[in-house]
Amino acid sequence: QGTLGTDGPTPFAKSSVASLRGVVDVNLVSVMLACRYAGRGLVVAGRAGRMGMDTGAARKNIVGKGEGEEGNGKAEGEGQLSVVTPSIVNISSLLGVMGGRGVASYTASKAGMIGLSRSLAAEYGRMGVRVNTLVPGYIDTPMTEHGEWT
Repeated sequence: QGTLGTDGPTPFAKSSVASLRGVVDVNLVSVMLACRYAGRGLVVAGRAGRMGMDTGAARKNIVGKGEGEEGNGKAEGEGQLSVVTPSIVNISSLLGVMGGRGVASYTASKAGMIGLSRSLAAEYGRMGVRVNTLVPGYIDTPMTEHGEWT
């Protein structure tokens, strides 16, 4: 009960502890764990990129030319990215910024994701890793057609 996306809005006072934990686990804790896991490798790549070191396969994918492959006719570095700048992009919700009726746990989890991204941007940014959050507006779906969450 109260898990936005499955049961619809529920007054906060009627939300079960299991429902609150479920929403926060899915929307925030999972993102925290993914950022923690991804951050370990991205920090290494970010440091290498900032120091001008070859970052291997990631660099090949961005530049589009690997060892032994034919070039595109351009001079080395011309019109191509040559430094890997790893990033983490989290997707939150407009409700995480403005709130809504009956969605307190969802709103808190999405606002927490925005705060997490800001904190990680400060922490990882010093090591060459960008962290951002996308906050899409409402998308016209059967779940949003009645405007129950605004």
